[in-house]
Amino acid sequence: MAFSRACLDLRVHDCEGVAAGATAADIVEEVSRRLRKEKGIKLPATQVILEDGGIDDPMGTTMDPAAATIVRRLREALNLQGNTSTPDAGPAISRVTGR
Repeated sequence: MAFSRACLDLRVHDCEGVAAGATAADIVEEVSRRLRKEKGIKLPATQVILEDGGIDDPMGTTMDPAAATIVRRLREALNLQGNTSTPDAGPAISRVTGR
């Protein structure tokens, strides 16, 4: 089964790209690469996103609010199981990051 998700699916402001791949991991890697390059947003490692979202860090480090929102939205868009505790930051990631 092939996967594809547009930046618009994740409600990322000023991002018109589409990530496509054979697996959910391919999509997560593509989205991570694109957002790091185009928006300066660093997401957790692919495996962390696929397994639990990586938002609740037991070491107490706080994830960038934009990254946490994108991780939650990405997990929802890919129908990954599990809930994350970070609230939705709204329709445009640029509002969170100030970009």
